[in-house]
Amino acid sequence: MEIIEHTVAVYRSHRDVESAVDALRGSGFDIKHLTIIGLDYPTDNHLVLVLHEGHRPRSRTRLGEFWSAMCELLSGSAIAFVPEIGQVMVAGRLVDEVESVSLSGNRRIVTAVLVGIGVPTDHALEYESALKTGRFLLVVREHALSQRKVHEVLASTLAASIDTYAPHASANATRDAFVRTLP
Repeated sequence: MEIIEHTVAVYRSHRDVESAVDALRGSGFDIKHLTIIGLDYPTDNHLVLVLHEGHRPRSRTRLGEFWSAMCELLSGSAIAFVPEIGQVMVAGRLVDEVESVSLSGNRRIVTAVLVGIGVPTDHALEYESALKTGRFLLVVREHALSQRKVHEVLASTLAASIDTYAPHASANATRDAFVRTLP
């Protein structure tokens, strides 16, 4: 059985995370294994509008063009207004997990999703705090043997931090318990 690991890299800006995605693509990495999580900021005094035109969502917000391009590229998108964080955007592989957690009514969607893929709770809470400060998360899912290459590529980018997490047998049980206990 192949072991799947997740690498989480934190970026200071949408341009930095976009460059990291380009670096992974350029190294031949399958982008279907990527997820970007970040905030989208409404423009002052304007209606927030997200349209789905075909398969491409178009967002009329400050980072709308970035999110529209990432949602199209990474196949799959979710938008959630999370109390105490704001409008959280997710593009890529973990969209189904976001939907699953959000249906439970958990207010800590990002933390619960990360715990579910094997990120320890204390680290997941730190990543949620990073989002609150405007950082972006790039989550890469790959076989354990390929993670070294992923880490090397991400180390050549402007990542503020890069950590790899191996799954643990109780990851889903931990996520489920986390989902049930937090407001």
